[in-house]
Amino acid sequence: MAAESTVFSIRMDSKIKDSLDEFCSEVGLNANTLINMFARVVVRDKRLPFDVGIPNAETRKVLEDAEQGIGVHECNSLEEMLAELSS
Repeated sequence: MAAESTVFSIRMDSKIKDSLDEFCSEVGLNANTLINMFARVVVRDKRLPFDVGIPNAETRKVLEDAEQGIGVHECNSLEEMLAELSS
């Protein structure tokens, strides 16, 4: 016997929704199915299926600096990056 269904409405940034719809189309799903899959995994596992961490003060500072380009070094290739990291 099928479970009774209900309507569940959410607000979402339109650009996020468009990107979600595009992704779903690429993998042969629709947003409704994807959200139902997500909900079932959360209920089954009693946890989010990904890590949600709150960055500490040091991490927040590094992230803020990186967003402003502070301490960021750009490499033009993987080889250049590996050479920089090993020096």
